[in-house]
Parts: sequence; C-alpha cells; structure tokens
Amino acid sequence: DGDGDGDGDGDESSSGLAPFVPGIEFSGVVLDDAGGFRRGDRVFGFTRFGAYSDVVCANPDFVRRIPSRWSFEQGASFLVNALTAWHGLVNVGGMPDLNDDGPKRRLCPGRPYVVVVHSASGGVGLWASEIAARRGAVVVGVVGSEGKKKAFMDRVGGLCEGAQCIVRADNADEFDRNLAEACQKARDYSHSGNDAQEAPLYSNCQEAAEGKCGADLVMECYGGKYFRPSMEIINPGGSLSTYGATTYNDSGSGDAIGFLSLVWNYIRRPRVDPGELVGRNIRVGGFNLIFLTENIDMLVQSLDSCVECLGTASDGTSYDFDKMLEQAKPPLVGSVFPFRNVDGGGAVSGLKALRSGKTVGKVVLSNLNNPFLL
Repeated sequence: DGDGDGDGDGDESSSGLAPFVPGIEFSGVVLDDAGGFRRGDRVFGFTRFGAYSDVVCANPDFVRRIPSRWSFEQGASFLVNALTAWHGLVNVGGMPDLNDDGPKRRLCPGRPYVVVVHSASGGVGLWASEIAARRGAVVVGVVGSEGKKKAFMDRVGGLCEGAQCIVRADNADEFDRNLAEACQKARDYSHSGNDAQEAPLYSNCQEAAEGKCGADLVMECYGGKYFRPSMEIINPGGSLSTYGATTYNDSGSGDAIGFLSLVWNYIRRPRVDPGELVGRNIRVGGFNLIFLTENIDMLVQSLDSCVECLGTASDGTSYDFDKMLEQAKPPLVGSVFPFRNVDGGGAVSGLKALRSGKTVGKVVLSNLNNPFLL
C-alpha cells in the first residue's frame, strides 16, 4: 500500500529526464531478512520518494512493524502524517508538554494554551489535533465543510472538552471573524470545568491576539488569503508552523482556467515582514518533512516521542515503541483506490480525490495484486 500522490509508471522522456516515482510512505511485507526484520513481517515505512511501486527498498531506520490490529491501509496512513504533525507542533512550533509540572506550565498562566489546526479533518490535521490535545492544549480545528466536523470531533472531542471546530469561509474577512471568535471560546474554556468566563468578543484576529485571546500556535497549510488571519491570531510569544499551501492547488483537471488560477494565486502569495515578527514577539517557521531523511537521529527521536505521546505501554513501566503503537488509535483511512488503473480508477483517481478537498483522513492506494506477493 502507498500514500498515493500520482502515477509512477513511465519511461525516460525525450528530454533526458530520469523517470520519477512519487510516494513517500508505504506498508507491506518484508521480502528479505534485514535490519532486525524477518521475511514476512508486516511493516510500514518512510522513503524519499519511490513508494508507488511493487517493491520498495528502504532504510531500516525508517521502517516499523504494523500493529497487529491495524490493516495495511492503516499502516500506510500513519508515519508521514503523524510525524509531520509532531515535527510542526513540537520541533518547529515549540509546543511544550503542558501536562508536565514545571516552568513550561507558566507559559500561559490562568488560561488554556490554544492551538489552531488547519485542514483538521485531513491526515496531518487529525494527528496534529490529537497530539496537541494530548499535550494539554485546547484545539481549534478548521475544516472545509460541515460534513468534516464529525471526523475532527470524533478524534479530539474525548480528549479536549473545550475543542472548537469552524468551517473555513470562502470570504477572508468572514474567516477572520470566525477564527477570532473560535479562539476566544477556546481561551474562555477553563480546565477546571467552570463555565466560560465573561470577556469581550473581539471582532477580528488582530484584536483577539492583542487581547491575548488568540492562539499560541497555528498549524498552517492553506496559504493564500487565509495566511494573514492565521498569522494575526497569534498571541505574543506564539508561533506559526506552515507546511504547505493548498490554496495554490486546482481541481486537477489540467485546463487553462485552473492553470491561470494557480499563477494568480502564486503572484498574490502572502509575504512575511521580519519587522512584524520582532514587534509582535512571534515566530513563523516552515518545513518539508523530506528534510528529516537527511537527519536520521532527529527523525527517529521525533517518531519515538510522537508514539510515546499517542500510546501507552501495556506494562506502564518502560518505553517500547511496538507496545505503545499498539495502544494508539488507528489512523482514519478516508478513501482507498487501487494502485493500478482498474475501470478508469487507480492512482490518478486517488490524486484527483485528494486534490478535490472533499476527502477526510488519509487517501491510500492499495496494491492487492502485487505480483511479488501472489
């Protein structure tokens, strides 16, 4: 199984470019004993492209065993999304573990630590929301439609009583107002279980942040017209982690209108003024998870910490990756497409579904007819 972003088949083109095989995560069965794994082990892993294939050769440091109760589709849905969420929240965004007693607990005395997660019903967004909630934050999820709210609340509602979820408005000013209101509701939620405090209802993100009723961390992936309100909502001392810009995506139809829209959105892309960061005492950081393939120690440490957050070892005494992952809630697989083109389906259909913005959870390609396993 692969995480699915396109069709990797093809010969070298007349331009001299080598063929490119997309896909950066996978699940499957080990073919040869290596790196502590035995032939037949069910595993998932991370690779620097090439996952859209019948056979993947991967660094054992990037491979783990699939929990016994998870399917191959769930195995292919975990590592990259969960690691992106952890890296963005903790390594880039600097989110502390608010469950610890100590100096970090005083970062926001008298009020909850608020985290805004864009695309909160998607693969990365669901893990980011769960991780933030498990580390003690109140989460504000932003989703693309009313129908996607359930996926977010099912994942986070039981972990975070003050969680809020809003639908991303098409109008930037309306989005600004809705985000400001949601962050204030999250801020007014008391961990002690008291009713919401009386506070002025700020009308936009800038005012909310100036009143320290904004967000302490934003996981941002929309870009475009949504970036400015997402940055303005950050409280003093807070941060924004950006890992994409889905606003630049078209529907995947490949027509001229879609291309022109892409160019127009790119020209109008938001800029960040360093002086504003200094004046407001906020941080903005961007990342691409491929970076971690060149930083194995950071990747392994981040993955271990992420799983330790999401699960608890059955004996409760020592860290064991496999035991903890067994306790974690499985990923939400929203859609599954065949790896090969079948009746007009296949990887291309999976990519179009992903780019449509109508999916929830992870979109997966399933390679049930892999000739190496038949």
